[in-house]
Amino acid sequence: MKRIWMVLIGLLIVSSLLLTACQPAATETTVGEETAPVEEAAPTEEVAPTEETPAEAPATDVVKGGTLYWHSSASVTFDPPFIVDGPSFNVASQIYSFLFRVKEDGTILPDLAESWEYENDNKSVVFHLRHGVTFQDGNDVFAEGEGREVIASDVVYSLERYLTIEGGQPTSDLVANYESVEAVDDYTVRLNLTNPDALLFINGRGLTSLGILPKEAVDFYGETWNSHPIGSGPFELKEYIPDDSVTLVANEDHYIVPNLDEVVFKIIPDETVAALALEAGEIHYLSTSSTTIFDQFAATEGYDARIGTCPWNWYLHFDYNSPITSQLEVRQAIAHALDGERVLKAVLGGLYVGGCGTAGPGVPGYDPDLCNKYFTYDPDLAAQTLTDAGWAKNADGIWEKDGTPLAVRLEIWNLSPMPDIASALITQMQDFGIDAELVQVEFGTWIDDFYGGNQKEIMFSNGFCGDGGLSSLWGTNGLAYTLGYTNEEAAAMLDETNYIVDTVERDAQLREAQDLIYRDYPALTLGFSAGGEILSDKVQDYAGTSWFLNLVTTDNNVWLKP
Repeated sequence: MKRIWMVLIGLLIVSSLLLTACQPAATETTVGEETAPVEEAAPTEEVAPTEETPAEAPATDVVKGGTLYWHSSASVTFDPPFIVDGPSFNVASQIYSFLFRVKEDGTILPDLAESWEYENDNKSVVFHLRHGVTFQDGNDVFAEGEGREVIASDVVYSLERYLTIEGGQPTSDLVANYESVEAVDDYTVRLNLTNPDALLFINGRGLTSLGILPKEAVDFYGETWNSHPIGSGPFELKEYIPDDSVTLVANEDHYIVPNLDEVVFKIIPDETVAALALEAGEIHYLSTSSTTIFDQFAATEGYDARIGTCPWNWYLHFDYNSPITSQLEVRQAIAHALDGERVLKAVLGGLYVGGCGTAGPGVPGYDPDLCNKYFTYDPDLAAQTLTDAGWAKNADGIWEKDGTPLAVRLEIWNLSPMPDIASALITQMQDFGIDAELVQVEFGTWIDDFYGGNQKEIMFSNGFCGDGGLSSLWGTNGLAYTLGYTNEEAAAMLDETNYIVDTVERDAQLREAQDLIYRDYPALTLGFSAGGEILSDKVQDYAGTSWFLNLVTTDNNVWLKP
């Protein structure tokens, strides 16, 4: 599996964060402030290891207890190295502690690490761990009341496992820059890098997926570990019913006791069905890509409708292992034969943003000219491209070359609104003379197909909102290379951007690398969109979702109004 498709959290989606400083001297990171990890900042005092009191409404107003019902489009895995989707990470970010958490606006919050500072010209980060944090008890590994304290060696184990486990997909910037990790003592961890990592604290990149695990529990459960996750987060797993729900119960030993008794993630792939559930009071939260649904609740009393702040792209990835889509002229023709803008505007309405590429508007590396360079809608140009390459239409109106028809399968997952978008694209391809077939599967099957060698000629996906998406997708060991495409020059350039903190220089190199990639047409970008979030007004002290679903942090503690 791969750390990739942040299918909506508004998703999975990570915040658009801009780096804004020149190369700094070694400084301590200020927790709880919006800051890039290697930017220049004034040193601050470390946080004392005391019981945290999150910022919240006055205690007399807070209602303790109750069950929060949260819409989830899917749940694939609970094991951090394999989590590639926002819905799965929504659950994981409740079960596990992380060194830190990141808010929707980019603010970095302490979690297991109370503070940290840079050393060695920003190539080492020293984390100071919170005392008294324990792994969840009342299970087969830790008896009730006997949860073991989380210490530095657990962080070392978790990071080394995250980076090396077979089939795991650590973030590309961390892989490119990682040198070693060590436990200085029980409450101090030093991470050594080969270069400063500008993405280390950015949502969906760097260390933001590193859930801390107990080795003895992983060893005890072995291959069934994913069904029995144990962490030290604010909630612990009570029950998982595949394709139905994930139920979490409050961890009463957490350093911040949750206001909620339980959180239930209701798995509802169809957004229309989920909207009915929200209207009926069966869930408190809905993520949507549908303008119709979003507008409906935005105009209805009792709901809080929010548009995501970080647009993500809709992609058609071409399989370079296919004898059809390995041909440049075929990929170019499909790119010019499809009117992605018209399709996305029709399906997404006001949530459509526009633009092309991997880096979206407002994100470092965004190129507003990329659409005109490579992805103009021009069926005549598409036809001429095929004709020049020796293709011609047969008696059935299908393009054909040397007796081989231009036939492709487009594989999608079954979560709304992808089927509606894909159906319109299939119609456009068929009208152009391509024998196009739609293959719709469950999200987990799509992941297995994409990375397991069962790719179709075209794989439809979305995601990569925010800074670092270009590197994750197209850098060394990039996620998209599983389809056979390689571009070593662009990958090396993207790897270098992970430690360039001059924003002008970094943006220029990201654009140049992106241009090198898309001139090969390894993927067709249809455009960007923003996700919508809709909450019942019963949900209080909710701070928004980016990569982390932050229900209980040093800054907030969600509760339900009667």
